Amino acid sequence: MKLFSLTFIAILLTTIMMPAYAVADKTDLESVRRMCTAPDMQDFSVFDQALLPGILIEIIKKDPESALDHERVVLSAIKALGATKVPEAIPVLIEQADKYPATCVYWLANYADSSAVACIIKYLYSKDASVRHEAAEALSRIPAPSKTTTKEYASILDSTLSLVAFMATDEEDKSVVEALWRATTHLLDISLQFSMQ
Repeated sequence: MKLFSLTFIAILLTTIMMPAYAVADKTDLESVRRMCTAPDMQDFSVFDQALLPGILIEIIKKDPESALDHERVVLSAIKALGATKVPEAIPVLIEQADKYPATCVYWLANYADSSAVACIIKYLYSKDASVRHEAAEALSRIPAPSKTTTKEYASILDSTLSLVAFMATDEEDKSVVEALWRATTHLLDISLQFSMQ
């Protein structure tokens, strides 16, 4: 009886100490991927929100190009990951930006992070006007510096303000010009707020 009790306790402790994702990982991955294939009405709130970012990152990085609906799945996963606003999304969005620039730039605007802003700035120079427009729009939504952001972030916002104001005068596409002026106004507001703190 004593041996049975010790064995039961050992099995119970092993089960409790195993990470939850080790048990449900493959099922969750397949379920999240299936949700990513839906053309609309995607609802990622039905999944464990603590595990979701890691699953989305795995889909983005490892979904085979030959897989059914690959492009839709990866784009949906990028959007869902960006919406989580977890810091782990930043390097993944930056890494995927050359392949999916408009989508990644859109979601990078959620982050008060200097590398996110630097990536957005890169796409202001795109040959594609729609990508330049998305980059300018992203800069018109980026968060203001706070007590938790770095000085580097505040500094890059200051230099970005000068850059977008300068670029607006040389841009030929009217919609991009308008987006650049919105970004200029937003960054100027941020700069004024930050200087008053």
